[in-house]
Amino acid sequence: MIWFIIIVILAAAFGPISRMIPTPMEKRLSALRLRARACELVVEIRRLPYADPKPEHRVSSGGKLRDVSRECAAYSLILERPLNDTPLWLLLKSEGASEIAEYSPIEGWKLNKYVSLAEEFWVEVQKIVLTLPRDSLALEVEAGKVSCYWRETGTIEKVEDDIDDLLSALQKLKQLVLR
Repeated sequence: MIWFIIIVILAAAFGPISRMIPTPMEKRLSALRLRARACELVVEIRRLPYADPKPEHRVSSGGKLRDVSRECAAYSLILERPLNDTPLWLLLKSEGASEIAEYSPIEGWKLNKYVSLAEEFWVEVQKIVLTLPRDSLALEVEAGKVSCYWRETGTIEKVEDDIDDLLSALQKLKQLVLR
């Protein structure tokens, strides 16, 4: 009986400690975000609107309005100077390619608002979009930074490749908008 009590006490003491050990996914995200910070990328968790919200994203079955956005990681590259005269935009990956708005400059992606920029600019942006990690959700140009919203999926072995691809794409976008 005494052994049973000792085992229960030990299990109660060490049970919570085992929950503190990171899972493989947590290890991957940690490695990914540490690598990003080492490459001078800013990592934030932000809300991103759905490109093509479905009815269940807009209203619950009980008729209550829902927030039509989701949380995801935004990897940002800070600009040396703010963009005062350049239009700011958010390019969202569209899941319903047939439902893209008329001001969608890149097939499979759509803008959150109309932005009047030259067609050559969007051709360059399309080249950048093709180099983003496969699970990227959006590309954004803000006054002080350029950002990629990303699901952060993959394996721990691909961490460096994913961050290098993302950094390269954001650097190209930065050069493009600072012209």
